[in-house]
Amino acid sequence: MATTVSQKFKRNGIAIIVGAFISLAFLYAWVNPILESPDAIWHFEYILHLAQGKGFPRYSGSPLPMQQEASQPPLYYILAAPLVSIISIEDKSEVIAHNPHAAVGLPLHPYGNKNVLAHCPDERFSFYGTVLAVRLAALLSISLGAITVYFSYRAARLLFGKESPLALLSAAFVAFNPQFIFLSASLNNDNLVTALATILFYLTLFFFDRPPSRSQLFLAGVLFGLIAIAKLNGLVVIFPLLISLAMTALRSHRFRDFVYWAFIAGGVAFIIGGWWYIRNLLIYGDPTGLKVMFAMFPPRERPPNWQEILYNFEGVRKSYWAVFGWFNIVVHPWIYSALDWWMLIGIVGFILFLAMVLPENGEKKLFLWLLTFFWALMYLLALVFWTYKSYPQGRMLFPALAAFSAIWVSGWNSILPERWGKRVIILSAFALAALAIYALWGYIWPSYNSPPLLEESEVPASLHRLNWTFADSIRLIGIEIWPQTVKPGQTLNVRACWQVLKPVPRNYSVFVHVWGKGGIIPGGKTLTQVDTFPGLGNSPFRCIPPGKVVCDVYPLLIPQDAEAPARLTIEVGAYDFYEPGHPGLKAIDEKGNHIPLGIAGYAALVPHQWPSIPPEVTPLNYRFPDGIKLVGFSLKGNTLKLYWTAEKKPSRDYTVFVHLVDEDGQWVAGFDGMPVSGEFPTSCWPEGALVEDERKLSTESLTSGKYTLKVGLYFLETIERLMVEGPEGPVPDGAITLSQLTVP
Repeated sequence: MATTVSQKFKRNGIAIIVGAFISLAFLYAWVNPILESPDAIWHFEYILHLAQGKGFPRYSGSPLPMQQEASQPPLYYILAAPLVSIISIEDKSEVIAHNPHAAVGLPLHPYGNKNVLAHCPDERFSFYGTVLAVRLAALLSISLGAITVYFSYRAARLLFGKESPLALLSAAFVAFNPQFIFLSASLNNDNLVTALATILFYLTLFFFDRPPSRSQLFLAGVLFGLIAIAKLNGLVVIFPLLISLAMTALRSHRFRDFVYWAFIAGGVAFIIGGWWYIRNLLIYGDPTGLKVMFAMFPPRERPPNWQEILYNFEGVRKSYWAVFGWFNIVVHPWIYSALDWWMLIGIVGFILFLAMVLPENGEKKLFLWLLTFFWALMYLLALVFWTYKSYPQGRMLFPALAAFSAIWVSGWNSILPERWGKRVIILSAFALAALAIYALWGYIWPSYNSPPLLEESEVPASLHRLNWTFADSIRLIGIEIWPQTVKPGQTLNVRACWQVLKPVPRNYSVFVHVWGKGGIIPGGKTLTQVDTFPGLGNSPFRCIPPGKVVCDVYPLLIPQDAEAPARLTIEVGAYDFYEPGHPGLKAIDEKGNHIPLGIAGYAALVPHQWPSIPPEVTPLNYRFPDGIKLVGFSLKGNTLKLYWTAEKKPSRDYTVFVHLVDEDGQWVAGFDGMPVSGEFPTSCWPEGALVEDERKLSTESLTSGKYTLKVGLYFLETIERLMVEGPEGPVPDGAITLSQLTVP
């Protein structure tokens, strides 16, 4: 029974693998929001340009809708345009609405916004207009991905043997690469060049086995010509192709055949693809079109050093396997480490394979594998070359995907005993497929999933109610702040709940700004802030039905160098990002009053360790209600420093009074105010705080004589002084006598 199943799998294995790949690709295309992959928006704009009969884009100095993709060879877009042309896209401006807060290339960004476009939650179930046009174009990409998987298998059969299960396993490592599936489910011309290059890789290996016929040379020329108008990095394949033809000619000792073969294949390729390079030369003076790309997407300012190249290579390794979205959705670090080790062991095994195993199987087999290695090496070198111009990505190696997979499979099969080698490879293939499935639900779906829409009655009871209205259409129900006390380097969480009152005409942005010492300073710099669409980018206001509420939690990291102690001021509001200057929408409270500053709440910023009382300070021991204690003071010239502690967190803000009275006991001057000039009021003091409160005593207006310095606390709203208990009992009138002050 097991043997029958094994035979059936060998017979139908590639169909099963291709079918599994197509199923996964369709799932990726559905789960991942449309155009949420690198450059997909601009690839779609290029397709539309052709579908609308506007011809090939021509750069003349002004920005184009497809941006730097205007420089790309046109074949992918030519193939996709008919699919898109049959669909009406009148809703394009609404569907392709950009998210100005998108965290492109920032996988550790704490405020979501993985999405470059502002998607509505029902978009996944939409099959009309612009969404349908994108999905139809994605069918082309998925088909090209399936072709890549199939010809990876055909190439692997030439390397491993027709009956070897390793050929199927090599194809599986192509089919179940999560990054390859992700790319195949999106709009990108890499899909076309990868498919064509994989077919040509198969032909290159095939030619080495026997002299090519004229029809086969014609096919190779057609493929190379199509590659030339698919993407520039496809041109790399000319080197291994020529080497394959040259080695075949040398084996028969007829080098003239190589010239003839190269002439036929090259001539056909030039007829099919040469016109594009002639066009670019005539229009831009550059056959490659890179001048156009770098005019819109500037190259590096200077070549990278080797350290920078190695750093970029880390990103290449990760994005070869699993970096989703716009380079901002990554998997757990241990997965990358495991893949790194898997690749490294596979390469070591491949070297062993070349050195020990292949010589026993003859020269032909050795050269086939060397050609495979050379194919992969050429793409690695091309990527290094590109790194000197711009920034590399793992998908740029995908035209050599079949070669890399075959190399790793052969390496693992060689480094372990035969039975264990195949078992480990099979297990690795299943693990990769499992990662591809988990990536959908564990990484991609949560990144774009909208938070639940609530009824107002479901809003957390712990919320501090504000009920501020903006633009007559949205309301900030309230916020919640926790913890109430933070230290530099820690996170302050702010929950804000927004309600849509009526259909919102545009996607307003919301903000939470945290200010430190000095409070809100117009034009100043916040300690930390977040600006976003609701739902951390996933629930734009225009997508929220009237009456519904969305609550977001913003984890705001306080900088390590933030000055403490201080009261943190939390400012919340909304604005139109595209309105010049971002003036902000007016906040109106329930009584119709304008809230000018948008102060929604406060928190306390305290140092990691409270300072000790300096030795020159005169110790005191006076207790006030609400846990406040005066423990010392110093007076140097006209500078008074009071030292307070909190035996528990005070419940309200108290005002400090500092009075000078004359020898008759009459008040002559006062220096009242919140502690620390209002920067750290008593309601912010945590248990155990030691607060230094410095005050300047102005005595210029006083006559010569002796004065008594008295201090205490009172509640500003009632002007009621707090009673105070000293070492000798209650202090009369709540006024502590500190010192005598002589004015000359």
